[in-house]
Amino acid sequence: MSSTIDFHVNLLPDFARSNVNSTAIQDESDHLKHCFDLPVTAELNKRCTTPTLISEMDRANISRSVVFSYQWKSPERCETANISTLESVQANNGRLLGLAVVQPRSKESLEALEKFLDDPMMIGVKMKPRWGGFTLSDTNLMGPICEILQQRNKILLTHVSQGFHRPTGDQITDLFALLQAFPNLKVVGAHMAGFIGVYESYFPARRHFENLFIDISLPANLELLPSLMRVGNPSRYLFATDWPYVGFEEFDNLLRKTQLTDKELEQLRVTNPTALLSSIGIT
Repeated sequence: MSSTIDFHVNLLPDFARSNVNSTAIQDESDHLKHCFDLPVTAELNKRCTTPTLISEMDRANISRSVVFSYQWKSPERCETANISTLESVQANNGRLLGLAVVQPRSKESLEALEKFLDDPMMIGVKMKPRWGGFTLSDTNLMGPICEILQQRNKILLTHVSQGFHRPTGDQITDLFALLQAFPNLKVVGAHMAGFIGVYESYFPARRHFENLFIDISLPANLELLPSLMRVGNPSRYLFATDWPYVGFEEFDNLLRKTQLTDKELEQLRVTNPTALLSSIGIT
């Protein structure tokens, strides 16, 4: 089997890996501050270093990882995080592909984004709207970022919350509004994209899915993946672990317990991510 491409890997800047707690980031979202106050998350955050990542990629036969920082409200933290991501990408000979984080309400953050995207190995933007304090369906706010990404043939990877969460700007309805507004934008919906794939058989929805891809970083529900791939378009789905919160080998073991065939596993790990990257000029 060919080596795997992981489309969802966390790589944090120094300030987010030190003993940060919520008192140091009072201006960030309550959701994000809560993460920093969880002891297990704080310990895992310390592992989000480039050397640790590369070592674990080697052990798990991961050829490439798409890496990014947390979504910050603060434009300054976004820029600091993006500098760190870019440095890691540039130091690792194509093994790491970066996504920038951006605060869409900040003109300065948008201007800085253009600079980061000048590097061909920075392949787009990662968003987590409920942490950034904005809404995917706010097309006026999202417009400048989406236009930049479309013009540069880059991707948008966005967190999509599950339906039982209260509305926080990244529900399936917000994702669908984004797909309708920007049909030429390549969008990766993270964490199974709120299970939007169940609507593949409903044409009024499916016709807006042409440039939608779905990362599978939701280990609690992997048993549903064979049905989703077989009912819908299997080429949408991308291997994605959410490392280090789920380890490469741990995730792969869970994936092997599903009823996916060897061909379907190869699609997830290699064929689909390779095709998406090729479509944006990454070989």
